[in-house]
Amino acid sequence: MPQMTSNWGKALVPGIKAWYGATYNEVAEVGLTIFQREKSDKNFEEFVGTSSFGLFQVKTEGGQMTFDTMQQGFITRFTHYVYMSGFVVTREMNDD
Repeated sequence: MPQMTSNWGKALVPGIKAWYGATYNEVAEVGLTIFQREKSDKNFEEFVGTSSFGLFQVKTEGGQMTFDTMQQGFITRFTHYVYMSGFVVTREMNDD
């Protein structure tokens, strides 16, 4: 529903000292002290973990070397979203 002059009668006359209720107190941004900000042009990005090697084995003289394996671990996916909102104003409201 568009914003009309009937919804904003006080906005159309002089003498309003201040408006309240439409803003929030500014809060310091603490996220960047904890997290690192990175840019992306993709819909989502994934971080893939790997397993690590086990403990090394002691090789005896003349003995064979032992081999270990690694494998893919857990996957963490970050999906990027855009948040937005807006409103419509009538031509009359804009003119007034």
